[in-house]
Formats: sequence, C-alpha cells, structure tokens
Amino acid sequence: MIVTSAQTAEKTSSFDEVQAITEMVHLSFSNCPNERMKFLFKHLIDHVHNFVRETSLTHEEWKASIDFLDRFRQEDRYIMIMSDIFGVSALVDLVNNDKPPNATEPAILGPLYTETTQILKKGDSIASEGKGDYLYMSGRILDVQGNPIAGAVMDVWEADKHGVYDKEYPNYNDKPDCRGRFTTGEDGSFAFRAVEPLAYPFNVGGPAEDLLDALGSVKYRPAHLHFKINAPNYKELITQLYLTGDQYLELDSAFAVRKSLIVDPKLITDTSLTLARGFKEEKPHVELERDFVLAKEEDLIKPKPKA
Repeated sequence: MIVTSAQTAEKTSSFDEVQAITEMVHLSFSNCPNERMKFLFKHLIDHVHNFVRETSLTHEEWKASIDFLDRFRQEDRYIMIMSDIFGVSALVDLVNNDKPPNATEPAILGPLYTETTQILKKGDSIASEGKGDYLYMSGRILDVQGNPIAGAVMDVWEADKHGVYDKEYPNYNDKPDCRGRFTTGEDGSFAFRAVEPLAYPFNVGGPAEDLLDALGSVKYRPAHLHFKINAPNYKELITQLYLTGDQYLELDSAFAVRKSLIVDPKLITDTSLTLARGFKEEKPHVELERDFVLAKEEDLIKPKPKA
C-alpha cells in the first residue's frame, strides 16, 4: 500500500500542530527590536507551552487558571503576591545577587511598599502609639570597606501588632503609619522607634489564600522589618530583617528568609531609657542594632546576564 503525502499529513497533523504552534508564536515576535525582550519571551513561551503539553492541560483547568488571575483584578489584590508564594521573587533576588559577601543580602520587596511615607528625623517613630510593643533600632549605612555613607535614604515599613499594614486598612487614605523615611548624617548613622514585628498570616482572604489552602501550604510570614536603601553611586538595597526564634523562619510563605538577615533583639528593662528614647509609656522595649552594607557597581563579583 502506497501512503500518499496527503495521508501522512492528515495522520500527523494533530502532532505537528501541537509542536508547530510554539514556533508560530516565536515567529510572531520575531520583529521585536529589543533583543533582551525577545530572548525573555522566547523562553517564557517555550516553558509555558511545554507545561501545557507535559500536563495535557484541560479546558477546565485553563479556564480555572484564567478565572483565578482575574480575581486579583476584580478584588483589587496585589498580583506580586503570586510571584512571592511561587518563590519567583526570592529566586530573582538570588539569581541577581552579584554583590560581594560582606554586602548586605537582599530580600523581596513585597507588595506593600509605597512612596507615600513619613519623612522623619533620626530617633523619630515610624509607628503611632498603640500599634504594638516598643522597638528601638539603630545602626549605620556603610560601604564594603566599612566607611560610613552620608546622605543614604532609608525607607522602613512593617505590619502592626495585628499583622496588618497601613495600606490594608479601609480608612488608609494615604496616611502612612508603621513606615518612614530617614536620611543618614555624615557618620552614616540612623535610629528610629517602631513596634516589635510579629509573624502574620499571608494575605488573609482573597485568591492567594484560597490557592495556599488548596495546596495545603503554610500561609504565614515570619516577623520582619522591610528596608529599601539608596545612596548616590551605590546599588539599591532592598532587604528584610527577621527575628530569631520565630517559628516560621523555615516555613516562610515567600521563601525570603536568609540566615545573614536573622537578628536577635535585646530586651531593655531600664524603663528610664525607654522614656529617654522618646517612647510615651514607661515600660520595657526591645533594642536592635544592625548595620547595612551597600555595594558600588565596581564591587560586583560577576557580570550581568546577557541575552
């Protein structure tokens, strides 16, 4: 029996179309003038299409995925949370961490950073009264040689005693609380009052929590403080500090904990020092001392990846 080319084409058309559609998509992007963008999307399409082929994704599963993503838009949720709980945010930090070993390690930005913040002076409080137990933090911003960096701008933000950030409250109205911005002096030093951070549920309610429940995943973030530090001629540092002993250090829903970022605050029982530092109530507080080390472009230990 002679098999014609038409019969062969008919027999293999389904297989060919499944394979060929990936190349067709690549071809549709072939005129992209940005080589890095074209490189990124080629690999994205390859992986997404391979996922569909390898899992034999059904129409029902595809539709459920689209509906899930659409819920973020409808419920005004932070899509960055998806990147965090899939470990992508943490992975991007690790892949791009080309700073020398003595520079402070980065950690994820998180979805609740905002430029709307309080402009504060050394020693001021980022938190209004009643937001949690007192914490006093001080330190310096240094370069990799240990020299102080004057004029470094440091944003700090955290959740309150309820595990809620200011932006998450219905009556927020761009009135920042538990966040502030400081600028270092000639000696590179900073100091501020805050509240002792606590572990909190990861995005209570909404599609992200539903997904974590469906996957049987832990949905807590360990106690932490956020930092975003910039200085002229230095690489931006986005990082977090975590408190030792927290039960979720190894179960972080965002996979962002690094050993070098775990700190051990000291309990201060001298209540006269509490008052001297500007806290309103005469009660013990915790103290945290920590320096941050920024790197310059020339300090980096490997070249940036190229397309």
